[in-house]
Amino acid sequence: MITGQCTDLSKYPARRGFEDLVMIVSDPSVRLDWTAAAFPTLGYVWFGLKDVKVLRNTVFWFSNGGRHYAP
Repeated sequence: MITGQCTDLSKYPARRGFEDLVMIVSDPSVRLDWTAAAFPTLGYVWFGLKDVKVLRNTVFWFSNGGRHYAP
């Protein structure tokens, strides 16, 4: 977190009233990397493969109800 603390991203919403951006950075020594997001109550999983030389980072936007106005 911006404060230097850790947080649990497995629970949603994490902090009601806040917007969270999370960047996951891949190890540059590997060629292929993956990212996954599971929605067990809905019964599906999103799974993505990527070439680290082309796309090293993955960004997740968690909307915890922090936007109090239209985008």
